[in-house]
Amino acid sequence: MKLLYIIINGGFSDDVLDLLDKANVGGATVVPARGWAGKADFLPMHIEPAKEIVFSVVGNETAKKIGDMINGEKLLPNEANGLCLSLEEQTLII
Repeated sequence: MKLLYIIINGGFSDDVLDLLDKANVGGATVVPARGWAGKADFLPMHIEPAKEIVFSVVGNETAKKIGDMINGEKLLPNEANGLCLSLEEQTLII
């Protein structure tokens, strides 16, 4: 299992949720966030302060598929500046 962190500019979480729906993901959580970067010369994108983070726990194959959809196939609008990170899910506490 993987925990996906999908970071996008504010207002684009519905696009991500639509994309997750196409990948047959059962659920996700959207959290408002705020970004900051001084001189972010190392990133090839403009940093907007208003962000949203979408969290979802998915299987390994689904995580790769979603990462490819966001990072590779560019299925999100360019203005979203979508970035998908995945972490190995170690422990689930309920």
